Amino acid sequence: MPINRREFLQWSGAAITASQLAACSTKDNLRLYGGFRDYGNKFGVACIEANGELVWKLPTPARVHEVCLSDDLSLGAVVARRPGFFIQLFRPEDGLALEQIFPPEGLLFEGHALFRTTPETGRELWATASPIETSEAVLLKYDLDDLQQPETNNITGLGPHQMLLQEDRLIIAIGGWKSEGRTILNADSFESGLVFFHPQTGKQEYVPVENRRLSARHLALYGSDIWVGMQLADPAPTEDALLYRYSAVNGWQAATAPEQSWRGFNGYIGSVAVGNSEVVATSPQGHNFGRWTLEGKAIAISSSVDVAGATSVQDQWWLSSGLG
Repeated sequence: MPINRREFLQWSGAAITASQLAACSTKDNLRLYGGFRDYGNKFGVACIEANGELVWKLPTPARVHEVCLSDDLSLGAVVARRPGFFIQLFRPEDGLALEQIFPPEGLLFEGHALFRTTPETGRELWATASPIETSEAVLLKYDLDDLQQPETNNITGLGPHQMLLQEDRLIIAIGGWKSEGRTILNADSFESGLVFFHPQTGKQEYVPVENRRLSARHLALYGSDIWVGMQLADPAPTEDALLYRYSAVNGWQAATAPEQSWRGFNGYIGSVAVGNSEVVATSPQGHNFGRWTLEGKAIAISSSVDVAGATSVQDQWWLSSGLG
């Protein structure tokens, strides 16, 4: 089941605001799930059909970021945008609101979560989090049969962001930023990287990003290659490569610059997805998205206003826009 992110999805004038777009495909239909901002700055998560028809919508207390679905499609979760204070569980079939999860005292959610199921531990929900005062990286593991007290795992670095599940380990983008609200306090001196965390043993490995100006934010996985979308602390036109692939064998490899150069991405990659033998990365601030081969060679760049989330389903690309 492909899960990862924002051509334009139109729904009743509402804007698909979350930079992560989830999708699921069954024999009968295709559905897309994403956060929305409605009239009057009301927020929530919604499900639409491939033709843009609304299936359901569920209000949330504030703006949301990532939507994730369990493998059996029985459960969904949407995480509040950083700095976030709730995760809303829901039933993907009809949008029925289930439990709302709040972080332990003194922590906030960093906008991302994923489901994991094992024969030993059953169904789990993992979320990136950090202490409000320090921004140190924390992984929270919730037992879906008992959501009251999560297991807390401290990992290397500051400001954890998106996670992926690769076989028996979690891959976490470590942004490196110490934040107060959405204000970055250490923009001139930070270290970003990837953490490889093994839930069964607690073992972790840390790999720093080579370009110390860049913060690792969003991820996509293809085989052993991890695609990483980067961001400047103060997004602005830059010649820095903003899309990398990492593997244990080849290390960090920058994707080649689009014909118009990296400057058009305005220092920010909002979403990365892999499918149909291509990689897509979006820039809502640059109002465009690019396509690359699986070897990292640029194919094309296209303009789309406020394009943000991207996913690939049934060899088709789906992108969403904050314009609705």
